[in-house]
Order: sequence, then structure tokens, then C-alpha cells
Amino acid sequence: MILKQIEHYLKQTALISLIRQHIKKGKKGKKGKNCSKAQDYSYLSGEVLSIISSLKQPIYPMFGTLLSLHRDKKFLYADDYDFAINDKSYFNFNLISDIEEHGLILNSFSIANDEVVELSFKYKDVSVDIFLIKDGTDDSTHLCPNFRQEKSTKSFDSNLKIRTYPSYFSVSYPKIKLEKSIKLDLWFPKDPESIFKQHYGNDWNIPKIDNFIDFNNYQFYDKPSATYCGESKHLKAYLKKKNLL
Repeated sequence: MILKQIEHYLKQTALISLIRQHIKKGKKGKKGKNCSKAQDYSYLSGEVLSIISSLKQPIYPMFGTLLSLHRDKKFLYADDYDFAINDKSYFNFNLISDIEEHGLILNSFSIANDEVVELSFKYKDVSVDIFLIKDGTDDSTHLCPNFRQEKSTKSFDSNLKIRTYPSYFSVSYPKIKLEKSIKLDLWFPKDPESIFKQHYGNDWNIPKIDNFIDFNNYQFYDKPSATYCGESKHLKAYLKKKNLL
């Protein structure tokens, strides 16, 4: 009797374990299929573009945001909004204050090659990113932590969560010159297609779901980079303390 009870218990345990494994696999499959897709915030495009326009600074659409406006003439999908600025003298605390006065809140910044290269804000749950694009004599260069190819290590400092990457990447474009769109009251690159070719490849005009980055034009540097996340007041205090802006 005791042996049968033990045998029954072991069978039940094995069965429960099997059921649990099946459930976990089902959840993983469901998450991979449905939950991994980022939310679509394209319905906020009008509000975001209006806010950027009202800043009256040489900030222009970049990356996916520029692609949507140039190729698609509308936002078919947007999980975030990307903008850029080339003049470093505008990339400062006054810019942060101006943006926050319009309802966007600073929630992260990124560092590559020991300088701030991105300020990220939240607006109604969507990220609005402002990148610093560095102008050279003949080109304009985008620097970024290498989140595309490497995993980060996490740490904390001054109430901030830090994701540190072993390297950073850069992408260079023919020097970006701007012109004003009267229709949208926004600055735009005069030659957006040269940006798309460097960033997405020669087939940039073909809509894709994934694998849309052309790494042939990327340069990678083995120097640590990082993204700092936290409350606006802590981020600004850290930037001031480290004299990063």
C-alpha cells in the first residue's frame, strides 16, 4: 500500500511538472507572438510634431520618423519618435526646460565617446528622442551605445538605473543641411535619401517589418557607452554634477 501511494505520488508529481512545462512554453510562445510587439503611438504624431514645431529651434525629424514623413507621407506605425539637432550649442539644459514646458518629461539620456548623444523624453507613454548629430567638414555623424549587438550590464548611481555597453557605434552621413517645411512648420534635411541609404541601405524605399538596418555603414568602437534612466530631477542633477551638458 505504501509503495503504491509513493508510486501514485511520483506519477502525479511528474504529471504536474509536465503540465507546468507545457503552460510555460505556451506563455513564452504567446509572448513572443503577441506581447513582444511594441505599442503603436502613431495617433500621437500630430501632437508630437506640433510640440517640436513650437520649440522654434533647428530640430528635425530623423530615422524612422523622417522615413515615415518622407516615404509614407504619414505615420503607418510609430513605437517612438526620433528627432535630431546638429548645433551643439542648442543641446543643453535650456532645451530640456523648453521641451518639458510642453509636457514632455526627461526620462533618460545616453553617452557615447564620453559625451551626451541623446536625450529621451516621455509624452503620454511614448518616447520622444532628441539626438545630437555631430557636424564635420563634409559629413554629419550619429553616435550611439551599441544596443543593437551587445547586452548591457545594469548598475545604479544617484537614483539612476544605468545600462552600460562594452562599445558604441557611429554612422556618418553626407553633411546634413536643413530647410524649412512651410506645410509642417518643421526643419527637414534637404537630402533625406542620403541618410536613408547610410542607415537602412539602398533598398530603404521598400517597407520592412524587421532586419531593416544596414550594418555595412556602421563603425564600432570598443569603448564603454551607457544609457541612464530615472526621474527628470535626478537625471538633470547628474548631468550638472558631471558637467555633461
